[in-house]
Amino acid sequence: MNREFKESSNQWTSLGATDPLWAVLSDPEKKGGKWNLEEFLATGDADIERFSRLIERHSALRRPFGDILDFGCGVGRLSLAWSKQARSVTGVDVASTMIDRAREVLSGRPNATVRLNTEPNLAQFPTESFDVVASHITLQHVPPEAALMYIREFARITRPGGVTAFQIVTGRKPGDWKGHLADRLPWLATLHHRIALGFRVYVTSESLIRAAMQELEMVLLSVETDEFAGEVATSRTFLFAKPGTGPGK
Repeated sequence: MNREFKESSNQWTSLGATDPLWAVLSDPEKKGGKWNLEEFLATGDADIERFSRLIERHSALRRPFGDILDFGCGVGRLSLAWSKQARSVTGVDVASTMIDRAREVLSGRPNATVRLNTEPNLAQFPTESFDVVASHITLQHVPPEAALMYIREFARITRPGGVTAFQIVTGRKPGDWKGHLADRLPWLATLHHRIALGFRVYVTSESLIRAAMQELEMVLLSVETDEFAGEVATSRTFLFAKPGTGPGK
């Protein structure tokens, strides 16, 4: 996992140096630095509004939320949006170039900070230190073994009464021939994406996700199918709660 973590860090650091906004939201028409920063950041408000409504619909938490971890924060698009809905937000990412840009984006938000993750875990965060742990369009780019490890870490760092919400790809559709080929020949997929500076989409079994969280006594509140992995993959957003008396405000 250490080797895979280093490769992932290097890959996203390269993407963050060449075309960071497109690397986060890969609209073909925006490739090559064509994203307008204001327009790009505005998309984060819509995504976080969706997460916030999901949390309020299925849990006892209400806005403004407490302390939030934004896993895979990239350039700070969602961390900025979370900072408007919570007491504090901490973004974390494996790419130093993304973190540098995130610091610029969040410079006017005193309740928002970012950290570089240099290890294949979330050990830098104490147990039960966040009211909400959230991740969007990140875990789908993480190999299943590592994705399950991070999901277990989400549970560890969530406070009693808090929640973790994350989007992840749980299956491929028949038309995803590139994805099926990558699953059969992972070495070829790794070589291709390394040369092309692209990013691979992985599948993590829903049954394994449920089993891992059940072992940690996390309660499944909601699972919704979404469209964030395009038309060729099955993407779902999960919401789990950690039993307890509830986070303090």
